[in-house]
Amino acid sequence: MPTLDLDNLPTGAALLSRSGKILRINRYLKSLLSIQTDTDFSPCALHHLHPQDQPWVRDLFASVARNETDRAECCLRILSAQHKPIWTLLSTQIYQRATPPRKTLLVIVHDMSLEREMLDELEPHRTLLT
Repeated sequence: MPTLDLDNLPTGAALLSRSGKILRINRYLKSLLSIQTDTDFSPCALHHLHPQDQPWVRDLFASVARNETDRAECCLRILSAQHKPIWTLLSTQIYQRATPPRKTLLVIVHDMSLEREMLDELEPHRTLLT
C-alpha cells in the first residue's frame, strides 16, 4: 500500500481518526491556521471549525466514516490559531493506511479566502450587474 506524503500536496491536508481526532496535518494547513508547534492546536478537529458549522459538518463527516457515502465536500469556515474564520472548501474520504488506525479520513482543505474577497469586492456593484 503506497504511503501518502501529506507535505507534498499543493493544498492543506489532514488525516483524522473516524472519531474526529487529528492524527496528522501537513505544513500547508499548519501555515494556513498559523500553527507554530504541534502543541498549538486541539487534537479534536471540530474545535477548529466555526461553531455554526460544527453540527452539520460532524454529521456529514460521520456519514463518510460510517461508509454511508464514499466522500463529502462542503464550504465552511475553519478557525486559525487566533480564532479568525477562514473560508475553505473541504473534501473528505476514507483513506486506508498501512499502520493502525488503518481506516482514517483524509481531509483536503482548499483556502477560499481569495475567492471570497473577490465576491465581496463585487457586492457594491451588484446593482450594476443585475
